[in-house]
Amino acid sequence: MDFRSALPLVWRAMFDANRSVIWSPPAPGLTKVNTDGAALSSPCAEGCRGVFRNCRAFVKGCFVVPLDHVFAFEAELLVASMAINFAWQNGWHRIWLESDSSYVVQLLSSCSEQVP
Repeated sequence: MDFRSALPLVWRAMFDANRSVIWSPPAPGLTKVNTDGAALSSPCAEGCRGVFRNCRAFVKGCFVVPLDHVFAFEAELLVASMAINFAWQNGWHRIWLESDSSYVVQLLSSCSEQVP
């Protein structure tokens, strides 16, 4: 049985996408987490995931969480929050969080306490 057939449709679509991605390692002492929230339409049943790696690309941990009916930007915010909590609980206090959501990047990069 192909492993993709056991995955939800959202995750299968991500595996089948034909796109080049170049992973950049973090500096020594940092843990890099790549996150993604996924949806077919909004709002709908979604999921999110995160993968934690060190500077040698060793996988330190990962998570996959199905979500109820939420909008795509909510899934992206939830996965960022989950990744930060997961890292903190595992003692990884210096992280580089990478997201494909410009909204999440802008929100976490701003010094303001107001949501943009």
